[in-house]
Amino acid sequence: MDISTLHQLPNDQKLQIIFELWDALASNHAPIELPDEVIAEAHRRCEELLADPEKAIDDEEMWRRVDG
Repeated sequence: MDISTLHQLPNDQKLQIIFELWDALASNHAPIELPDEVIAEAHRRCEELLADPEKAIDDEEMWRRVDG
């Protein structure tokens, strides 16, 4: 299956594939190597929150944003 086929799937099928891939990653205990850019962005976000903790949101706000 190529990526263009995935783009054509309905959202519920895309989400199912994501869940299955996530479970496969979680059950495999091999380390996952992240690109340097991803690690740098994680560090940047961490530093941003440490510098201004008011930017953080609680779980209720997170779910409000997710649920719309």
